[in-house]
Amino acid sequence: MRFGLRGRRGWVLLLTASIGGGGLFASGLTPERAVEAGLPPVLSFGAGPASLAASLDGEAFDVVVWNAHKGRDEGFARAFATLVRHADLVLLQEAWAAAPGGGGSAMQRAMLRARGLGWRLAVSWVDPGPPLRCTGVATGARARPVGCERLLSPATEPLVGTPKAALLTRYRLRCDGDRSSTLLVANVHLLNFVSTATFARQLEQIGSAIARHRGPVLLAGDFNTWSEAKRDRLARLAQRLGLAPVRFDGHGADSDARTRVFGHPLDHAFVRGLRVLAAHVETTGASDHHALRLELACERARSHEEARRPQAASPTAGVR
Repeated sequence: MRFGLRGRRGWVLLLTASIGGGGLFASGLTPERAVEAGLPPVLSFGAGPASLAASLDGEAFDVVVWNAHKGRDEGFARAFATLVRHADLVLLQEAWAAAPGGGGSAMQRAMLRARGLGWRLAVSWVDPGPPLRCTGVATGARARPVGCERLLSPATEPLVGTPKAALLTRYRLRCDGDRSSTLLVANVHLLNFVSTATFARQLEQIGSAIARHRGPVLLAGDFNTWSEAKRDRLARLAQRLGLAPVRFDGHGADSDARTRVFGHPLDHAFVRGLRVLAAHVETTGASDHHALRLELACERARSHEEARRPQAASPTAGVR
């Protein structure tokens, strides 16, 4: 879905249809029925464990976050290859891949051509085809995950009845000297055409999982924060969890080129226990979202005196 003037009109029409109960319905397998049919909740493909590193390099690692629109837009394969060429972590929303035994997809072929990345895809919906294909969020990494968990949204999109998914993966992060920790990467896609209360339920589900993790955290994805109320809920959750928003306006107030609807950015990234070395938006016409690129590093070990100093910056300064 495009987000220019025509896209804004489309959002209004779909919201009106949602309220009025009119006509779109998805045909496919729910995630629960897919599991009953023998499909795993998380698909694995790409580079195998033996070819992946044991840990990410905490001195600096490159991250791409992108709602890729199922790879349907013209120029996707070329744009994707350029975006992920040097990435250590890739967080995709609206990923589209073959179920085991199903036919391939153009998007999955592009993902497989990105050498050195092992992929995990949290299934949110299954198209029975033929061929049998799955959509959801996918995380690619140059390191082996040490844990992986899918979270399905407590509610579904109106009319179409499809849930959204979050994928929590954990990786060893090699920091200065012999120090290492476990990095939690939360790749999320929030429900879109729902009330703020329903949106907040999914957000709290994700927040509860993050709260249980004691190490560094990267939370990023398409949050569908197209209203002030939803952005406020996200900011409050981030503050409660000690997550600092990544700013994308480093070149001035007008340089934040994130995709917006009704003036609000949809895509966000938050960190805890990590330093942001660089962050910018990669503008592209190969999806209905622009991509986020981050360079992150381990938080420096703080001296006893530094640890006692109060922190001046608000953890939600860049959300609004």
